[in-house]
Amino acid sequence: MSTFIKVSIKPNALHQVKTELGLYIVRAKELIDNFEDIQNDGFSFHGGHNFYRNEGGFVTGGNLNINRHRLKGLFLDFRFFIANDEPTSFLKFTGILGKLSEEPLFRQCLKSEKKIWKDEGILKGWVNVNACDLIVTYFNSKAFHGLLEGEEKYKTLIERMDSETLNWLLCYYIDDRVRCVSRISRMIESYEQGYFEVPENA
Repeated sequence: MSTFIKVSIKPNALHQVKTELGLYIVRAKELIDNFEDIQNDGFSFHGGHNFYRNEGGFVTGGNLNINRHRLKGLFLDFRFFIANDEPTSFLKFTGILGKLSEEPLFRQCLKSEKKIWKDEGILKGWVNVNACDLIVTYFNSKAFHGLLEGEEKYKTLIERMDSETLNWLLCYYIDDRVRCVSRISRMIESYEQGYFEVPENA
């Protein structure tokens, strides 16, 4: 079990962002509950997985045993943390958090979570699209019927892999980032007491 260290928050800075902190915690809980529920339905990435790329560069091998309509519910809750226009957008929100304390351990924790979030992904070299771009492209087209630009980018994705592999990869990338959302939520949940709780081994 992790040991947590209390990190004081700058009082004046906290007053300005209390609404955002509360909203993040509420949205994170909904996402985490949804994520845990879908795991009970068999959503898991434990064990190895094999992908194949043919001579033309087309990638196959992904397979999910979860109904696509059930996945869309997870995507809806996750969208609050990937969409740039949301106050809980992960990178924007962690940028705000960075202004609330100068404690080195706290800042190192934020840096570590941002690094995980920005990771390019396991198939970047094969499909030439990094993890966050793949998620955003899918959300702006296939998942939520977005702009024409998103539809064009989606067409490019499905020219590089089949739909099952795309869905598997999308969920694999989201899996990592839900854990980022969860760890940040745990760290800030005591904000109303004037401090954050940072893992000692962050």
